[in-house]
Amino acid sequence: MQRIKLSCSVLLLSIVGCGVLEPPAPSEAELDNGLIVMYPGALNTTFEMYGFYAGIRAAGVNQAIEIKPWAPPLLNFLIPTEFLQYERPWAAAEAARIVQYQKDHPGAPVTLLGFSGGAMLCILIGEEMPEGHELDCVIMMSPGVSPTYDLNPMLARTTQGAVVYWSPYDTVVNFTTNLLGTLDGVFGPAAATFGFTTENPKLLQVQFGPQFALFGNEGEHTDYAFSIEWISQFVAPWIAH
Repeated sequence: MQRIKLSCSVLLLSIVGCGVLEPPAPSEAELDNGLIVMYPGALNTTFEMYGFYAGIRAAGVNQAIEIKPWAPPLLNFLIPTEFLQYERPWAAAEAARIVQYQKDHPGAPVTLLGFSGGAMLCILIGEEMPEGHELDCVIMMSPGVSPTYDLNPMLARTTQGAVVYWSPYDTVVNFTTNLLGTLDGVFGPAAATFGFTTENPKLLQVQFGPQFALFGNEGEHTDYAFSIEWISQFVAPWIAH
C-alpha cells in the first residue's frame, strides 16, 4: 500500500510539475566537454528527469545536459500499435540534431539516457543515426519496451554500447504494459521487469541488486528516477567521456 501511495504521489507531482524543471542552458565549455540528452517517460515531463539531472551533476559530470520530451503525455498508450510509425520522424529529426552537434563539436562524446518510455526513443534515435555519426553510449532505465525488441540495429550505431537497468520488482511498468502496451505496441511484460533477450557484447544488462537499497533504490519504477544518490553512484559512471 505504501508503494502504491508513493507511485501515485510521484504521478501527481509529475503532472503538476510539467515544465517546472528546465536545466540551465548549456555553456560552451559544457558543450565542448560532451552532450547528455535525457528522454522522460510516457508522461513526458521534465520533472521526471529531475533525479537523473541532480545525480549526474552531483557526480561531478561537467557536460551539457538537455531534457527532451518527445510526444504529448501518454500518447503511446492511446495509439500503442501505431506509435513507432508516428514517432520515427521525430526520432530521425532528433538524430539529425545530434549529428549537427557532433559536427559543431568534433570528438565530444554523446550519451543518451532514457527513462521508462524514453528508453524507446533512445533506441529509435540510435537506429536513425547515419553511418559515421555513432552515439557513444545509450543508458536505458526501466525501459517500457518489450523484452524481445531487437536492439542490434541501435547497438551497431554506438561506440561504447548500451546499459540497461531492470528489476523484477518493477511492478508498475509490468501492470501498465500488460494492460496498455509497451512503447513498441506489445501487450505484455516490459524489459523493465525482465530485461532484453538480445544477446550482444555491446549490451550490458544490470539487474536490481540488494546493494542498491543502500542508496535509496528498492527496485520499483520510480526508485530508478528519484534516488539521486543511487544515480550518482551507479548511473553517472556510464556517461561517455
